[in-house]
Amino acid sequence: MKRLLGIALAVVLTLLLTQPTSAAGPDDGIYSFVASYPGAPTVSAYISVHQNGSTVVFVVLNLNGVWDFGVGTRSGNAVSGTLYLFTGAPYGTFNVTLAGSAVSGQAILGGYPYSVLGARLF
Repeated sequence: MKRLLGIALAVVLTLLLTQPTSAAGPDDGIYSFVASYPGAPTVSAYISVHQNGSTVVFVVLNLNGVWDFGVGTRSGNAVSGTLYLFTGAPYGTFNVTLAGSAVSGQAILGGYPYSVLGARLF
């Protein structure tokens, strides 16, 4: 399983690195974030943010080694969309604000409204 995850991550990174960079969004980069909901386990992860026009894609690398992704639409600093497992199955939604070096907002995971707060690493 670790080998498959490593191969999948290498493929995603290769595809991201080989694409033209002219469509870089203002908040593209790597962020560290925490999603929390009272009484539920806290979710810590890294996200790689990529924007092309009004479409924003998040590649989410959870600290347990599993990756997911989100696809949303940006209006101003607000981004709303759907979260997907690496298999492509939807599992939640998000409404976040990307501004400068911060991400904040809410993600609905398992029916629970998690608060999301994070900072840009680079």
